[in-house]
Amino acid sequence: MKQKLLRQLRSGPVYMQVVHNCMVGTYLLMTLDVCF
Repeated sequence: MKQKLLRQLRSGPVYMQVVHNCMVGTYLLMTLDVCF
């Protein structure tokens, strides 16, 4: 049970970071398309 919780805690922040990076990447691409 403890191992399961630790696994979820470990994967949680990483998953959020990946989603955040993807969102920032798409936002930058969109702004670049608008600017140029």
